[in-house]
Amino acid sequence: INVFITVSAFLLGLSQIPFVVNFFWSLFGGKKAEKNPWQANTLEWVAPSPPPHGKNEIFIEVEDGVRIHARQYPFAGAEFSLIYFHGNGEIVSDYDDMEEPYRNLGAELIVCDYRGYGKSSGMPTLRSVLKDAHTIYETLRRDGRLLCQVYVMGRSLGSAPAIELCASHKDIVGCI
Repeated sequence: INVFITVSAFLLGLSQIPFVVNFFWSLFGGKKAEKNPWQANTLEWVAPSPPPHGKNEIFIEVEDGVRIHARQYPFAGAEFSLIYFHGNGEIVSDYDDMEEPYRNLGAELIVCDYRGYGKSSGMPTLRSVLKDAHTIYETLRRDGRLLCQVYVMGRSLGSAPAIELCASHKDIVGCI
């Protein structure tokens, strides 16, 4: 029985080789899948995910063909705007249920993605995250989407663009 078990274990191990080869070939040499690889026309593939009611979708072009997605949570009683740069592995829509605590502080929240995150295009790099933060801030200011007082907040990865903006723009009231 020991010989049978040994041979069976050996054959089982050999049977895994095609799967391992396919995994690494797909990872490094395989063709990237499209957004809708099966050309499906059912609702879950063709309907965009809308923002929650009353929220503003903002797309900011940071360079030719590259747009950053942000979502504004308008609040009529806001005393200041809070530009929020989230952490790695998060996207704008992760904060859809988080606006209430910020409203209680008097903030109108604007959450921003990075290149390649959520609905944003492009490829994220540290340099692009820092550069894009300036374009995002300047565009929001220019388009009248910010109140007079502006705070910037960053969490984890988002602390780098937050600090970059606060160090460069003297009209930003505070950095969190």
